[in-house]
Amino acid sequence: MKIGLDTPVGLVGLGNMGTGVAENLLKKGFRLTVHQRSEKVRRWTRGKSGVLLTRSLRELGSVSKVVLILVTDNQALNEVLYATEGVLSGIRPKSLIIDMTTGDPALAVENHQRLATMGLHMLEAPMTGGATGAREGTLLLMVGGNRKLCRDCQPLFSAIARKVVYAGGPGAGQTIKLLQNQLSFSLFLSTCEALWVGKALGFEESLLIDVFQNSNARSYETELRFPKFILPKNFQSGAAIRTAYKDLKLITDLESRLGIRLPLATQVRKYWEAAMSRMGAEADFTRVYELVKGEKELKALGTNWQK
Repeated sequence: MKIGLDTPVGLVGLGNMGTGVAENLLKKGFRLTVHQRSEKVRRWTRGKSGVLLTRSLRELGSVSKVVLILVTDNQALNEVLYATEGVLSGIRPKSLIIDMTTGDPALAVENHQRLATMGLHMLEAPMTGGATGAREGTLLLMVGGNRKLCRDCQPLFSAIARKVVYAGGPGAGQTIKLLQNQLSFSLFLSTCEALWVGKALGFEESLLIDVFQNSNARSYETELRFPKFILPKNFQSGAAIRTAYKDLKLITDLESRLGIRLPLATQVRKYWEAAMSRMGAEADFTRVYELVKGEKELKALGTNWQK
């Protein structure tokens, strides 16, 4: 499948991640079709060359050879694809669907098979790098599906990502993305705990992050997430608590079905459950750091966890 700047590309999901992806595709010269689902989308398209605005997902599918989908979860993905007026109701045979949503690997396999029976191609390409990576075009894509299709998509992927990893067949991209998130969220919470204790011992947060970043404890958390979103107290990473919890639930449920129960992963999931309860599902997930605001809460944390 030949993909180049003359390939009609549709994009569904102009949220925190999708907007950055769309902007970079336009910068690299791709023509883009989007669905006028909201006033936000209509405002975004104003004054932009190379953008076609459609009234329905059916129409978007009919004018696109490749459709990128960046939505929040599997339920939203199913609605975009399979609704009566969804993308698949108008798409042409041999077109390509690229699912960039982080979701259930089993459902990814099912979607690959279902679309193949309709004469369509599919890749899953969940991403990491956050809204910042989407804006800067420095995402990491983890691709599952046909290897040749992955190679064919390099002109498209290179417009939005610094690195593309071919993970394997259907479902592999989603699986490795969930494992990456499990590790990432564990590192985030380990950093939170170190800072909570460090503050209780009288150290400044900025000093602690400086030490961690310049030692063997350095990570994405100490390099970017804490300095940019937590120490300034803006808590605007662009990812909601519910989204992080969704991913943690998917991977821990998968591990449980395999008969694997990982104590650390289970505790990380409990942190997010507590944050959902106290802060609400739509709060930025960096606000998990605010679960402990003082020494009293810190001392109560371990006791509450044992209960």
